Amino acid sequence: MGTMAHANLDFDNVAVSVTDLDRSLEWYERVLGFKVLYRTFSTAVNAELVVIHRDGARIELLLQDGARRNPDADIVPGPHLKTSGVKAIVFRTDDLEGITEYLESCNVTFDWKVRTLSADGLRSTMIRDPDGVLINVLSYPPSA
Repeated sequence: MGTMAHANLDFDNVAVSVTDLDRSLEWYERVLGFKVLYRTFSTAVNAELVVIHRDGARIELLLQDGARRNPDADIVPGPHLKTSGVKAIVFRTDDLEGITEYLESCNVTFDWKVRTLSADGLRSTMIRDPDGVLINVLSYPPSA
């Protein structure tokens, strides 16, 4: 039996189910600068599948007929940590004010802007994609 130390295992993407593929593609391209890398139909899950990418990061958008908005999509950040599961797609920047100003110009939905998250200076701006998925943009303190 092999070990992981010898296996070729690379992180590929985060998968996000959407209710309107064209709307989501337009949003991720316009707001976050992602471009389509790969598109297919997955017979395994009966869904359109589009992998988008930017600077080495990949997100897999999936659309299945009849998809509906997650009832937890409007949950408030913080209390949402009481249940297990993936909670946000997280990016990082060294110019949180500049990115936040840019996001304001994109007319996105904000949960908060340039908020301090910890005593050591971790800060973030939190937005949502068209289906309510949390997108967190972090700015680490200078010593991190």
